[in-house]
Amino acid sequence: MIKRTNAFEEYGLYWFEEPLEPTDTAGFLSLRAHAKCLIGTGVREWNARGFARVIESGVTDVVGCDPGRAEGITGSLKVIELVEKADVWYNAHAWSSGVITAASLALSASTPRCLLFEMKPLTNPMQHELVKNPFTHDKGWVTVPREPGLGVEVDEQILQKYRFD
Repeated sequence: MIKRTNAFEEYGLYWFEEPLEPTDTAGFLSLRAHAKCLIGTGVREWNARGFARVIESGVTDVVGCDPGRAEGITGSLKVIELVEKADVWYNAHAWSSGVITAASLALSASTPRCLLFEMKPLTNPMQHELVKNPFTHDKGWVTVPREPGLGVEVDEQILQKYRFD
């Protein structure tokens, strides 16, 4: 894995996200010690305690956090606090819906420990129909909304369209 990871260097690999199973602490520590790029993990964690274990174990340079899974905005803010104390990087996962993208963007903008904002490039109903003004990028840049709350308005008709009974 180390040799393969370092071979990607010629392509400008900045960080490798989730290269191993989350429970492979020894593998992560070895990879992180020998890789030229940053190593990221954490997206499969569910709460601040789990993220604390990941950070304290020393397996990651970049902590991936999905506010839709990790106790929402409040839990994600706890993760950011842990990230800032440990001097590692924060990467909000923004792949499931326009609302999660809004939360992820707000969280990313709240910390200097965010390297970049990762945004789903594929069009899908929950990302592009659920909110009235879906997020797009302009030459790789996304604007943080200034409207109240998360800065998005949910389209109630879309909620009804995709509702499960």
